[in-house]
Amino acid sequence: MLLQIKDVAAVATAERAIRELLGVHAEWFLVQDGGPPLALANSEFDFFIAHRRLIFSSWTETGSRSWRLTAWEWTGEKLLLAASRRM
Repeated sequence: MLLQIKDVAAVATAERAIRELLGVHAEWFLVQDGGPPLALANSEFDFFIAHRRLIFSSWTETGSRSWRLTAWEWTGEKLLLAASRRM
C-alpha cells in the first residue's frame, strides 16, 4: 500500500525512511512508465526536500530530471514511488 506524502510531517518521514533504505544498496534500477530498467549508482540520484515537497532527482538517458513524490512504498524488494513531473 502506497504511503501518501501530503503534509510536512509525511515529507520528513518519507525522506528519512527512503534515505535509510538507499544506504543499504550501492546500485538501484530505475524503471519509468514500464520502460526498460536503467542501472543507477547511489551517486546518480538524490532525494531532497524543497518548498515542503519531497523531490527525487536523477540522471536519465535524456539528462537530469526531477520529480515531486506524492507517495511511496517499500515492498522488501522494490522501492515504489508515485511521482509527478509537473511542479
